[in-house]
Amino acid sequence: MDAFGSGEPENPLDFAKPELAAALAETQPGQGGKSGLRVRGRFFVTEAKVLTLGLEVTNLTGNAVAQEFDLKFNKNAFAVFVANAANALTIPAPGASTYAEIPCTIDKRNLDAKTPPKNPFMIQIAMKTALDVFFFQVPCLLHCLLNTSKTLTEQEYTTFWQKIKDVNKLTLSVPRASLYTGYQEGDPIELLAEGLPKNFFACVRRASGSASFGAQTINNLPILFDVQLDALTDTLTVTYKVPVPPIKDLVTDCIRFVLTRQQ
Repeated sequence: MDAFGSGEPENPLDFAKPELAAALAETQPGQGGKSGLRVRGRFFVTEAKVLTLGLEVTNLTGNAVAQEFDLKFNKNAFAVFVANAANALTIPAPGASTYAEIPCTIDKRNLDAKTPPKNPFMIQIAMKTALDVFFFQVPCLLHCLLNTSKTLTEQEYTTFWQKIKDVNKLTLSVPRASLYTGYQEGDPIELLAEGLPKNFFACVRRASGSASFGAQTINNLPILFDVQLDALTDTLTVTYKVPVPPIKDLVTDCIRFVLTRQQ
């Protein structure tokens, strides 16, 4: 909040939106050999629970580029898809940047079921402009791919936890000082119970100094973790189970990011 009592809180307990990531350097040529556009991007989920691509384009060609813009996503392990992106972003003037937020969907027709997701999970994108067609990748964190219409219950959490073998159980230590600043002041367990549901992790169970959180991905894989605060060391111990080994690193980074907002 600013000096006049308005504006956003400095560290809101909202959806953990990643920073824009470098996707295309201005020196990288397109399909026809032209270059000069710089691109940064990120995926996040809006308050309306819409998976969205935030894309920033900077014109470093030294010339005006005619207005033409469209996107296409390659098939991928989570079936992330974009449609109706034509002219969703205005091509900037020389030396300027423009930013657009482009709604995405999950469409089984865009599923690559044969290729397990790697970490980081990258969406391969083709961007058509009047200058050239450019190819690049934008990372999509796992917490952006949770089923926003599903709230896990305590019974479902317990059932899933028991079904996943203990060999897939891992731990993560997070000192209070490493938590996102919005979770550092006061009781971090209480603040996590308030904030993590905004990242679609239901708080299914709470006790003194501990809480359990769970969600399901858009392809129904459970993401489960228990958080306990050690008051002596002021450190959170996160115990979690990975439903299938190929996504171990994705799950680990997902949990770490929603707790710390650090990639």
